[in-house]
Parts: sequence; structure tokens; C-alpha cells
Amino acid sequence: MAAHRNHIWAIDFVHDKLSNGRSYKMLTVLDEYTREAFCVAVCPKMNTHDVLDALHPLFMDHGKPESIATHLQEWLKKLGSNRCKSI
Repeated sequence: MAAHRNHIWAIDFVHDKLSNGRSYKMLTVLDEYTREAFCVAVCPKMNTHDVLDALHPLFMDHGKPESIATHLQEWLKKLGSNRCKSI
């Protein structure tokens, strides 16, 4: 349970289809304490760089959350890109 602002961020992907059958993905990022939605990114396809492009400005604006999904932490470490090092 989140104890204060920027303690835990909830990050989720939503996949759906439009009425014409075309698929799209949404990346949502929410501060669990304030319930503030930091980001809703929508793309037909979303790859690693798209996710980093969405997350990087959030880290710059809000700082790195104390807790973020373990698999996301590991994924960011594995990338080892310059974008991750500035976070």
C-alpha cells in the first residue's frame, strides 16, 4: 500500500481493437497514493523505445518512484541504454 506521493507507481498495458478491427495498445502510469494519472500513451504498436520515451519524462518531472514493478526494474537494467542511465 502506498504511504506517500511517488512511493509506488502502477504501470499497466491495455490492448484493444477499434471498431474497424485495428489493434492498439495503451500504457498507463498512475501514482498509487495520489491516484494521479501521469501518463496514458496510445500507439498502434508499442516497443521498448516507445515505453522508455513515455517513462523518461515522467522520471525527469516526478523523480523515480521508490517502488516500481520488479520486472520493470529488471527490464530497465537489462536495457542499459543511455536513456535509462539518466533516470
